[in-house]
Amino acid sequence: MGFYHDKDREIWVKILLNEREATLPISTSRFPYYQWKTVCTYLNERIEMAKEVLLKREKLKVVSSYTQH
Repeated sequence: MGFYHDKDREIWVKILLNEREATLPISTSRFPYYQWKTVCTYLNERIEMAKEVLLKREKLKVVSSYTQH
């Protein structure tokens, strides 16, 4: 990620993958730049989704270990 700011001091982010511009499934008015607030919200949502998946997976492991005994 590269961080930039405009003349209004708004923070913008450029997403890079292997040093090439990458896209995110969020809207932007200045591609390839995304507003940091929007990117931060998106990434936090993804983290929460991943936590939920891991918790469900862990619960399944616990349940299956009880049923195997």
